[in-house]
Amino acid sequence: MLRSCFRSSDIGPVAASTPSNVWALTGDEGDTSVLRWDGRTWTIVQKLPATAGSLAVTSDNDVWVFGDHKAWHYNGTTWSEQSVSFHAFRVSARSTSDIWALDGDAPWVHHFDGKAWVRINLTSALPKAPPPSDDSPPDPTGPRLTAITADPSGIWTVKHHYKLFVTCKEKTALLNMLRTC
Repeated sequence: MLRSCFRSSDIGPVAASTPSNVWALTGDEGDTSVLRWDGRTWTIVQKLPATAGSLAVTSDNDVWVFGDHKAWHYNGTTWSEQSVSFHAFRVSARSTSDIWALDGDAPWVHHFDGKAWVRINLTSALPKAPPPSDDSPPDPTGPRLTAITADPSGIWTVKHHYKLFVTCKEKTALLNMLRTC
Protein backbone atom coordinates (compact mmCIF):
# COMPACT_ATOMS: atom_id res chain seq x y z
CA MET A 1 0.00 0.00 0.00
CA LEU A 2 1.48 3.33 -1.02
CA ARG A 3 0.12 5.17 1.97
CA SER A 4 2.74 3.51 4.16
CA CYS A 5 5.54 4.30 1.66
CA PHE A 6 4.84 7.91 0.75
CA ARG A 7 3.42 11.00 2.38
CA SER A 8 0.45 12.41 0.46
CA SER A 9 2.46 15.56 -0.26
CA ASP A 10 5.04 13.44 -2.10
CA ILE A 11 2.63 12.33 -4.84
CA GLY A 12 2.94 14.67 -7.81
CA PRO A 13 1.30 14.81 -11.23
CA VAL A 14 -1.19 12.11 -12.19
CA ALA A 15 -2.32 11.09 -15.70
CA ALA A 16 -4.48 8.25 -16.99
CA SER A 17 -5.82 6.74 -20.19
CA THR A 18 -8.41 4.54 -18.41
CA PRO A 19 -9.48 3.92 -14.79
CA SER A 20 -7.16 0.89 -14.74
CA ASN A 21 -4.18 2.69 -16.32
CA VAL A 22 -3.33 5.53 -13.95
CA TRP A 23 0.23 6.83 -13.59
CA ALA A 24 1.74 9.20 -11.00
CA LEU A 25 5.12 10.68 -10.10
CA THR A 26 6.66 10.87 -6.66
CA GLY A 27 10.08 11.74 -5.33
CA ASP A 28 12.53 14.28 -4.09
CA GLU A 29 15.07 16.51 -5.81
CA GLY A 30 17.29 14.34 -7.95
CA ASP A 31 15.16 11.20 -8.29
CA THR A 32 11.63 10.28 -9.27
CA SER A 33 9.60 7.10 -8.93
CA VAL A 34 6.97 6.37 -11.56
CA LEU A 35 3.88 4.70 -10.10
CA ARG A 36 1.09 2.80 -11.89
CA TRP A 37 -2.42 1.89 -10.75
CA ASP A 38 -3.76 -1.16 -12.64
CA GLY A 39 -7.26 -0.98 -11.19
CA ARG A 40 -6.31 -3.03 -8.12
CA THR A 41 -2.89 -1.99 -6.80
CA TRP A 42 -0.21 0.66 -7.09
CA THR A 43 3.28 -0.44 -8.12
CA ILE A 44 6.55 1.38 -8.64
CA VAL A 45 7.35 0.63 -12.29
CA GLN A 46 10.44 2.79 -12.78
CA LYS A 47 12.92 4.85 -10.80
CA LEU A 48 14.35 7.75 -12.78
CA PRO A 49 17.80 9.21 -12.00
CA ALA A 50 16.52 12.79 -12.18
CA THR A 51 13.67 14.99 -11.02
CA ALA A 52 10.58 14.73 -13.23
CA GLY A 53 7.53 16.95 -12.97
CA SER A 54 5.16 16.18 -15.85
CA LEU A 55 3.68 13.14 -17.52
CA ALA A 56 1.34 12.20 -20.35
CA VAL A 57 -0.41 8.86 -20.83
CA THR A 58 -2.27 7.79 -23.97
CA SER A 59 -2.42 4.01 -23.44
CA ASP A 60 -0.89 1.09 -21.50
CA ASN A 61 2.05 1.17 -23.90
CA ASP A 62 2.53 4.92 -24.30
CA VAL A 63 3.67 6.86 -21.25
CA TRP A 64 5.86 9.97 -21.33
CA VAL A 65 7.60 11.46 -18.27
CA PHE A 66 9.36 14.84 -18.46
CA GLY A 67 12.07 16.47 -16.39
CA ASP A 68 14.47 19.35 -16.94
CA HIS A 69 15.55 18.94 -20.57
CA LYS A 70 14.87 15.17 -20.37
CA ALA A 71 12.06 12.90 -21.49
CA TRP A 72 11.49 9.24 -20.72
CA HIS A 73 9.15 7.13 -22.85
CA TYR A 74 7.60 3.78 -21.90
CA ASN A 75 6.46 1.68 -24.88
CA GLY A 76 4.79 -1.07 -22.85
CA THR A 77 8.01 -3.05 -22.49
CA THR A 78 11.01 -0.77 -22.00
CA TRP A 79 11.87 2.78 -20.98
CA SER A 80 14.00 5.00 -23.21
CA GLU A 81 15.55 8.34 -22.30
CA GLN A 82 16.08 11.28 -24.61
CA SER A 83 17.28 14.82 -24.26
CA VAL A 84 14.87 17.57 -25.26
CA SER A 85 15.66 21.23 -25.90
CA PHE A 86 13.19 22.51 -23.31
CA HIS A 87 12.02 22.19 -19.72
CA ALA A 88 8.55 20.61 -19.94
CA PHE A 89 6.43 22.43 -17.37
CA ARG A 90 3.05 20.89 -18.31
CA VAL A 91 2.14 18.33 -20.98
CA SER A 92 -0.95 16.97 -22.68
CA ALA A 93 -1.30 14.24 -25.31
CA ARG A 94 -3.97 13.24 -27.79
CA SER A 95 -2.02 10.23 -29.10
CA THR A 96 1.49 8.81 -29.30
CA SER A 97 2.14 11.11 -32.28
CA ASP A 98 0.40 14.23 -30.95
CA ILE A 99 1.97 15.44 -27.69
CA TRP A 100 2.09 19.06 -26.54
CA ALA A 101 4.35 20.54 -23.85
CA LEU A 102 4.62 23.98 -22.26
CA ASP A 103 8.15 25.27 -21.90
CA GLY A 104 8.93 26.17 -18.30
CA ASP A 105 11.60 28.64 -19.38
CA ALA A 106 9.89 30.63 -22.15
CA PRO A 107 6.45 31.37 -23.69
CA TRP A 108 6.75 28.44 -26.07
CA VAL A 109 4.79 25.30 -26.78
CA HIS A 110 6.54 22.22 -28.11
CA HIS A 111 4.77 19.63 -30.29
CA PHE A 112 5.83 16.02 -30.85
CA ASP A 113 4.52 14.43 -34.05
CA GLY A 114 5.82 10.94 -33.30
CA LYS A 115 9.24 11.69 -34.76
CA ALA A 116 10.53 15.09 -33.62
CA TRP A 117 9.78 17.97 -31.29
CA VAL A 118 8.98 21.35 -32.90
CA ARG A 119 9.02 24.62 -30.95
CA ILE A 120 6.17 27.11 -31.43
CA ASN A 121 6.82 30.62 -30.12
CA LEU A 122 3.60 32.12 -28.73
CA THR A 123 5.01 35.49 -27.62
CA SER A 124 3.12 37.48 -30.27
CA ALA A 125 -0.16 35.71 -29.46
CA LEU A 126 -0.03 36.37 -25.71
CA PRO A 127 -1.37 39.56 -24.13
CA LYS A 128 1.25 41.99 -22.94
CA ALA A 129 2.16 41.78 -19.26
CA PRO A 130 0.80 44.52 -16.99
CA PRO A 131 3.28 47.14 -15.83
CA PRO A 132 5.28 46.09 -12.74
CA SER A 133 3.94 47.01 -9.31
CA ASP A 134 4.77 46.22 -5.69
CA ASP A 135 2.47 43.16 -5.92
CA SER A 136 3.70 42.05 -9.34
CA PRO A 137 7.40 42.49 -10.10
CA PRO A 138 8.46 42.43 -13.75
CA ASP A 139 9.04 39.06 -15.35
CA PRO A 140 12.32 39.32 -17.25
CA THR A 141 11.39 36.46 -19.58
CA GLY A 142 7.95 37.74 -20.57
CA PRO A 143 4.51 36.17 -20.25
CA ARG A 144 4.20 32.57 -19.05
CA LEU A 145 1.65 29.89 -19.77
CA THR A 146 0.58 27.76 -16.82
CA ALA A 147 -1.62 24.99 -18.25
CA ILE A 148 -2.20 23.12 -21.50
CA THR A 149 -4.83 20.64 -22.66
CA ALA A 150 -4.99 18.93 -26.02
CA ASP A 151 -8.35 17.51 -27.04
CA PRO A 152 -10.05 16.69 -30.37
CA SER A 153 -11.26 20.28 -30.75
CA GLY A 154 -7.86 21.94 -30.32
CA ILE A 155 -5.01 22.92 -28.04
CA TRP A 156 -5.96 25.04 -25.05
CA THR A 157 -3.48 27.05 -22.99
CA VAL A 158 -3.95 29.21 -19.91
CA LYS A 159 -1.82 32.19 -18.98
CA HIS A 160 -2.99 32.70 -15.39
CA HIS A 161 -3.66 30.17 -12.66
CA TYR A 162 -6.21 30.85 -9.97
CA LYS A 163 -6.57 28.75 -6.83
CA LEU A 164 -10.14 27.87 -5.91
CA PHE A 165 -11.06 26.86 -2.39
CA VAL A 166 -14.56 25.42 -2.39
CA THR A 167 -16.71 23.07 -0.33
CA CYS A 168 -18.03 19.78 -1.72
CA LYS A 169 -21.41 21.36 -2.53
CA GLU A 170 -19.72 24.34 -4.21
CA LYS A 171 -17.39 21.99 -6.11
CA THR A 172 -20.36 20.11 -7.58
CA ALA A 173 -21.97 23.40 -8.63
CA LEU A 174 -18.69 24.63 -10.12
CA LEU A 175 -18.18 21.41 -12.10
CA ASN A 176 -21.75 21.57 -13.42
CA MET A 177 -21.19 25.20 -14.47
CA LEU A 178 -17.92 24.32 -16.26
CA ARG A 179 -19.66 21.50 -18.15
CA THR A 180 -22.17 23.96 -19.55
CA CYS A 181 -19.55 26.49 -20.71
